[in-house]
Amino acid sequence: MVRVIYINPDTREASIETFRQGAPGIEIEALADKTICDSNEEISSIIILTNSGTVPLHGIILTTGSSAGVVGEPQLQHAVLDPLKVKKFIVPVTAPVTPVARNMLIESRITGYDSRGIAYSDPASFEVQVRPYVSIDKKVEAAGKVSGTNEMETDGYFRITLRLRNTAGFGTILDIRDELPSSMIPQDVERTQWKVSLDAGATKEISYNAKPTESGSFTFGPAVAQWEDGGETYTVDSEPITEIFRVRGSKAIVEKSIASGYLHAGESTEIVVTATNAGASKVSMILTDRVPEGLSLMSGKVTWEGELEAGASKKISYVVKAIDIGTIRLPAAGADCTDEEGKHYTAVSDTPVVYIDDALNADHSQVSNSGASYQAYAHTGQIPGSGNTELTRIEAAGFMLSAFITLFLLLAIIPAIMYLFIRGVYK
Repeated sequence: MVRVIYINPDTREASIETFRQGAPGIEIEALADKTICDSNEEISSIIILTNSGTVPLHGIILTTGSSAGVVGEPQLQHAVLDPLKVKKFIVPVTAPVTPVARNMLIESRITGYDSRGIAYSDPASFEVQVRPYVSIDKKVEAAGKVSGTNEMETDGYFRITLRLRNTAGFGTILDIRDELPSSMIPQDVERTQWKVSLDAGATKEISYNAKPTESGSFTFGPAVAQWEDGGETYTVDSEPITEIFRVRGSKAIVEKSIASGYLHAGESTEIVVTATNAGASKVSMILTDRVPEGLSLMSGKVTWEGELEAGASKKISYVVKAIDIGTIRLPAAGADCTDEEGKHYTAVSDTPVVYIDDALNADHSQVSNSGASYQAYAHTGQIPGSGNTELTRIEAAGFMLSAFITLFLLLAIIPAIMYLFIRGVYK
């Protein structure tokens, strides 16, 4: 038996076949040529149809839709697909223009018929991530670096390039920010902030140099683009830069600490000064400190001179005795350094604070065991748990005298009041 099973109205072609037992089968694989795309970018939705049945599939119709994008060919047709044969459809889809990253759902459905007119249908779908229509890319290059490494000397510099792109069909104005590590300074610009006008579909680049002022290991954070759309403010960051750049050179760190920042007159405490060679080469160092007025040196040394290898530390400590009452800010300790190339530089410490008291009502044992509170005072200048008040011997004597006078007056007034009261009753 021979019968017509499909007529294509566009081409006026007719498909005929002999009647056979069995049924067609539909297997669909749906994917895109990109899983991530830009706003307003055209991608391809790829549908692969396999007839896994035993008889041909006729009158095949592919319909495609999208949750946000624009489908170039919402419907495609194919006359017949024999058993175990494969047909690939390609449907163009244009991504939406979006100020924020979002997912675009693409859904497809294939419908076909066997020789008896029975319909067979199967859906397929997938998602594509759409980037914002504004993008910013950041590239960092080390100029003057040692060959084959990411290391450079402090006389080198970094070349930073920002690439801006607008894929929308309209222009926009961007505020660009790019923060440098704290020890780097921009060389050819006053600051690393710009206002940029970007036309529809346009791309622009911003380039500048950054110079390191000290040695160490550095990473660069992302650059940020900000703009307004429909009354809302949006931001987008550049991709993270995972590369670590090392600047070789000399660097010293000086730290100064005091064991107790709260003392009574006559008590002693230890002061520790630590110098660290945080650079990449050996340095010659003269480490010095001094004892301020109000304290006296009891033991230890306040100076040291020698060489420190890269990464090494030197610690000096000495004991001082509290003499004068009041607040004393310790002077900064300093390190005068000379590196292997003969370059001179200086590093200084912070200036801790010590408070010397002559209180009568202080619990001496409690004060001695509150090292953490004393350390807090050394940095803030606040007396732990005292509200920053002072009670000296003179103030204590004055308080006792005023209390005695008040009590005497009360004892003198009470008999007089009683006398007047009795006289008024019996008069």
